[in-house]
Amino acid sequence: WPLLISLAANAYGASLQEQIQSCDQGISESCYQVGVSYAEGREGEQSWVKAVEYLEKGCRIDNGESCDYLGGLYASKVVEDTTGKKFIEYYEKGCLLDIANSCLAMGNYYDRSEMAGPAREMFMKACDLKDGRGCLNLGIAFEEKKQYDKAVKPYEDGCDLNNGLSCYNLGLIFQRGEAPMMQSITDATSYFTKACSLEVGQACYNLAHLYYEGTSLDQSFENAYALFDKSCTIGIGQGCYYAGVMNQLGQGVEQSFTKAAADYERACKFKISDGCLHFGNLLYQGNGVEKSIEKAVDAYEKACGYQNASACLTLGQVFYSGDGEKQSYESAYKFFNTACDLKAGAGCTAVGVMYQKGNFVQQSYEKAAGMYEKACELNDQNGCLILGGLTSQGLGVEKSFATAAKYFEKACGLGSGIGCYNIAVQFANGNGVEKSAEQARIFYGKSCELGLEEGCQDFELLSRLTH
Repeated sequence: WPLLISLAANAYGASLQEQIQSCDQGISESCYQVGVSYAEGREGEQSWVKAVEYLEKGCRIDNGESCDYLGGLYASKVVEDTTGKKFIEYYEKGCLLDIANSCLAMGNYYDRSEMAGPAREMFMKACDLKDGRGCLNLGIAFEEKKQYDKAVKPYEDGCDLNNGLSCYNLGLIFQRGEAPMMQSITDATSYFTKACSLEVGQACYNLAHLYYEGTSLDQSFENAYALFDKSCTIGIGQGCYYAGVMNQLGQGVEQSFTKAAADYERACKFKISDGCLHFGNLLYQGNGVEKSIEKAVDAYEKACGYQNASACLTLGQVFYSGDGEKQSYESAYKFFNTACDLKAGAGCTAVGVMYQKGNFVQQSYEKAAGMYEKACELNDQNGCLILGGLTSQGLGVEKSFATAAKYFEKACGLGSGIGCYNIAVQFANGNGVEKSAEQARIFYGKSCELGLEEGCQDFELLSRLTH
């Protein structure tokens, strides 16, 4: 016995041969160390065959770590298993021997096999064995069944064990009030704060928004910026984007277009379309970075590829106008169409203009009108305005002052001073609508409010005549 105890006590510091001798004498920990040594090639010799031999020996004499390591080798297919089930055998025994990782692995296996009851049992045991991942998975299992009240306890246990995602999920439950009588921004903030300190980027990001919006917490741009920046560092692309916005606007920090550009570029690398768009804008304008139409176009193209309609529209405008010697009606047509497909009404209007003028495409009032109609349906004021003009002239559509009036009135409601002025003229003359000096005066007034000088003049004139 004294010899065995001595060998066991020195297993970690002993040579490989000494550990082998100790394993042969029944010291399970030594078998584990020998197996790991061969698996990882610690003393120059790597051998999966010998690793399995010693780990199996350790597992047979109830060394849980040996069973768990074997389970991992078979589960990851590092070691061949013709049955495909050996990992279950070893993880099951590892769990019986109170190895939390084995219980967690079995829980994940049962969960993938849609065996909810056994999965929860395994996660619960892993949690009881102080593995925060088990607590997390148990909480998630309850959440998936919308049993939020039952999810709270395992999340609390996981958070106490410094499992950041447990803290974060618990914060979400308190923020949303998903468990009865448990809505509390104070508690949500506390859990988000701990999760953020444990490097859960989304927790930092959520907490930043609470400080930025100031609806649930006292508004603090300084705290919001610091947290957005941290979430960005951890890998949350939206955090990079908002840090860029705050640097650009000087919210919570000294205004810096240079830092904003760096943040937007990082956001773009995370495939945040608005980050690419804003980075492109700064490159296009030369704010905070050297002006480069070429690089701006590259950023816009990335954003457009990420389905950002504004970026597609901007690209269309760059190619249509020829900024930076980039004129290409063909490219403009393509990007305007993409913007239109992404529900940007201005993109539809731009395509309509190209059909009306015959730029790249064959001139067609009918197709132009169709695009303007789509734009108007998407609440683009210019689309409604131009369609009203075509309708009043019968170009590409049936001539109708009544229908034109509807388009002009919608354009007016969307903020078009010319739209307001045109409908005012129709009311003044009784074209397509019942003649009404009062309605004409009202719409002249609206056009004036929207900055149209002619509207102001006619409003004053009509006001004197009618009042």
